[in-house]
Amino acid sequence: MLEDFAGSGQFQRLDAAQTTLQLSQLIELGGKRAARMSLGTADRDLASWDYEVRRIDTLVHTAGAFVDVLAAQERLRLAEESLELALSMQRVASRRLRAGIASPAEEIRAGVQVDIAGVEREHTEHALATARQALAATWAGEEARFERAAGDLERLPAVPLPEELAQRLDASPSVARWQTELAQRAALHGRAKSQRVP
Repeated sequence: MLEDFAGSGQFQRLDAAQTTLQLSQLIELGGKRAARMSLGTADRDLASWDYEVRRIDTLVHTAGAFVDVLAAQERLRLAEESLELALSMQRVASRRLRAGIASPAEEIRAGVQVDIAGVEREHTEHALATARQALAATWAGEEARFERAAGDLERLPAVPLPEELAQRLDASPSVARWQTELAQRAALHGRAKSQRVP
C-alpha cells in the first residue's frame, strides 16, 4: 500500500511516499476449523459406506439372479422328465387300447396329460429364458450368451451360530453407515454450535 504522497510541503512528491506491506491471518475461534474438518471426515466416511452398501447389494442381486437361473434350469429338467413320462404313459395306454385291455378314455386322459406336460415345459422354458436375461442384465449384457449355469442347489451353507451372527451384524456396512450418519449429524451440530462464536 502506498501512503504519504501528493501532500503539501515535504510530502509533495513521491520521494516521501511510504510503502506498507500488510499481512493478515484469519484466526478461527470456537472450534470452527475442527468442526469443519470433523464434518468433512464424516461426509467422506458416509460416502464410502454408501458405496460399500451398494456394492454388496449388487453382489446379492447378482447371486439371486444366478440362483434363479439354476432353479429355472432344474424346473425345466423336471418338466422335460414329466413330459417324457406322460409320453411313455400315452404309449402304454395306446398299446393297452389296441390289446383291448383299456378303454378309449384311458388313452384320452393320457393324451391330456401329455398336453399339460408340454404346456408346463414350454412355460418353464420361457421362465428360464427370462431368468437368463435377468442374470445377463446384472453385468449389463444385452443377451444371455452362456449355455448353462453350473451350480448345486442342494448344497447349502452352514448356518452360523448366534454369536457369529451378532459379530457379523456389528461389522455390517449398513450398520456402520448408520453409525457414520450419526457421527455426521453430530459434526453438523458441532459446526452449528461453533458458528455462534464470532
